[in-house]
Amino acid sequence: MATTSPGRTSRPAPAAPAEARPAATHAAAAGARGAQARTARPADATATATASDGATGTARGEAVVADGAGTGAAGTDGGTGKSATGTARHGTGTAKDDAGGPAVLSPRELRRQERLRVGREQILDAAEELFGRQGYRGTSLQQVAKRCEFSIGALYLFIDSKEELLQAVLNRRTVELMELMASCLAAEGTGAELLARLARTQVDFHRRYPEFGRLSIQLMSAPGVPGTPGFREGFARGYDAAIELEAELFVRGQRDGTLRPGDPGCLARLYSAMVTAYHAMDPEVSADSAALPDDIFLSTVAAAFAPPPDGSPAR
Repeated sequence: MATTSPGRTSRPAPAAPAEARPAATHAAAAGARGAQARTARPADATATATASDGATGTARGEAVVADGAGTGAAGTDGGTGKSATGTARHGTGTAKDDAGGPAVLSPRELRRQERLRVGREQILDAAEELFGRQGYRGTSLQQVAKRCEFSIGALYLFIDSKEELLQAVLNRRTVELMELMASCLAAEGTGAELLARLARTQVDFHRRYPEFGRLSIQLMSAPGVPGTPGFREGFARGYDAAIELEAELFVRGQRDGTLRPGDPGCLARLYSAMVTAYHAMDPEVSADSAALPDDIFLSTVAAAFAPPPDGSPAR
């Protein structure tokens, strides 16, 4: 019973603060959110613009954990790690309101999403550089984390494995390259003119991202490709999509009479092999000392796929 001094009115004791949520309940709830986000993850979530920031990755990783999951150090607890993973990977999606329209995000949420975006780009930049210079098999996740100044625990907030990281690196550049290729095919011009423009675009792209160019060359050889079926199938799908675009160009050129007759798919594969071989000898992309001027390469491509001079069908 509360005591009172003479002449003073008794005041009720202040209510006890609400009990903090038990750690296990918090981890379970956060894990459920991560699982739900993982289910909704898009098949290709890496079509993002290249961005780099000078801030340290370690600070970003710790901020992701503290702000996104409300937990301590990354990767120290199974449930905690999973909840943080779900939040970090999938927190950059578009929020929806009750009516299904885009929700207005709070300034804090916008800052969190920006940290996640920049952190992911730092990881992809570091991985692309190391994979290109050292090869996929010669690069470890510890090296990637060190290069972008992340702790290894913070790195696992964004990816589950080295293979998943490689796929994300390839997807990011492949999406950009495919958009450039499609833009070339949509332009005005004859088939021969567009073929020359496409070759120029592909050469310039690999020079803009030389580490990606070196990585692509490595992966075109069987020893450089991870052995899991899922990766090989995804890599093959990307190659087939590029060949399909190039085959459409050959169909167009055959219709206007500026490209040689023949199966468009086979011609596209021959063209692709020529471009890949040129990347492999380009000193701006590979370590090969053999250099061939661009004008010679482009004129060789033009001559290889020009229609027969007498107009007779190719055999």
